[in-house]
Amino acid sequence: TDQTKITSVTLALGLFVELRECVVDCAEEKMKRGFGRGAVGSVRLAALLALLAARSCLAGVPFTPSNGFQAQPFTGQGGKPSDPPSIVVSALLQQLLDVDDKSYRASFVLVIGLRWKDPEAEASVIQATDRFRNSTEAECVRPCASDFTLSKRKDQGYTTRVSCCDDLWLPTVRMLNMYALPPARQQPYEITVDNDTVTWGVTVSGEIYTPFNVANFPFDSQDLKLQFEYSKGDYIKEFLPGPTTKRSARKGAGDIVYGWHVDDVVVVPDNVTYMALFGANETAGLLAVGASKMDKDSEFTSFDIVIHVHRLHSFYMMALFAPMFLLVILSFATYTMPLDMMAVRVSFTVTLFLSLTAMQFRFNDLLPHSSYPTAASKVVLVSYCCVAVCIPVTIGVYYLMLRANNGINDIKDSFLAREGKKVYKQAKIVNATAAVLVFVTVVISMVLIMLGL
Repeated sequence: TDQTKITSVTLALGLFVELRECVVDCAEEKMKRGFGRGAVGSVRLAALLALLAARSCLAGVPFTPSNGFQAQPFTGQGGKPSDPPSIVVSALLQQLLDVDDKSYRASFVLVIGLRWKDPEAEASVIQATDRFRNSTEAECVRPCASDFTLSKRKDQGYTTRVSCCDDLWLPTVRMLNMYALPPARQQPYEITVDNDTVTWGVTVSGEIYTPFNVANFPFDSQDLKLQFEYSKGDYIKEFLPGPTTKRSARKGAGDIVYGWHVDDVVVVPDNVTYMALFGANETAGLLAVGASKMDKDSEFTSFDIVIHVHRLHSFYMMALFAPMFLLVILSFATYTMPLDMMAVRVSFTVTLFLSLTAMQFRFNDLLPHSSYPTAASKVVLVSYCCVAVCIPVTIGVYYLMLRANNGINDIKDSFLAREGKKVYKQAKIVNATAAVLVFVTVVISMVLIMLGL
């Protein structure tokens, strides 16, 4: 029976956990007492067999509200429909829990609704509900609502929370980029039938993996895409965008997740052909080996739910960029110091350089992981360059000052004295020009970086 299978799953998983702990204990004993490799290998083999047994039991357990966490939320039933429906998709974001720009993942609680026409829907629900109520042994595998226990009372009518949906056709829509679903929490659902209209709503709580483009960090925006599997055109005719909201069943003002603001939630239908989906080379290969009975013009239909978010950059401006700007501004004090005080000027520049380095290491944990330069890394690089250029300028004007002083101090040779004054003026010009060039470089670089260029 179903209950026996579920019990078997529980026992098998429990056995696997116990054996895994035993492997750890045996490994420790091996290190201490020379425990034999053969025994450890036997325990590992037993743990593997227990895991395989658990998976076998899981494969044989049908969908029920009590074990709904084992299946994807939209696990359908009823096979291929006689008339492929057009399904309207709605999305209501309850909560965006986390946006991880280091692992490129996002966690959320999202209510997804599917709505379609089915002339036989009402009769199917009544038939399944009556069969359940009129038999002492019949069970309802899929109640129309997951959070209610059905009763065999015959005077309850056929509302959603007291009806059985075993005979109702439901589409199977798999999620492609789902990283994790809660292991011990079912996905609550409710199936409502109103004449010939069926509405299937599921609260999906999970974690997805999705591409991130952080080139403009911290001024970036992201599209968090929940992607769904492509279905054949003769199974589902098309998906249509329905109503969406980014603030469902939540009260209060303020941001809903640290560091990000949700702009909107949209449903994006995606209808393609076999050729467009797999590409010319892969399509030709699949058709050649007989992997598919469809031709290259076969149609597929799918949809994405996209959560548009943008990063709240004010924190990074105050905590990272502002201190770096201040250090760069302080570096201009070097150009106001006497030109012949090389030691003072160099030590001051080195101090600023080390301060920049310490600040960079301090804020590394706040930066996203990226394979390419971001706006923040460009700002850091420009800051390093602006501070570091003070050292060669200081050394250059110092040697010019040595030549100038040698000429000016030579009283016997008026020509050398005049040349010394010229070199002195050249040193001052070099120093002032370097300061102006650094300032212009900083301004232009920051403007370009802010514009994402």
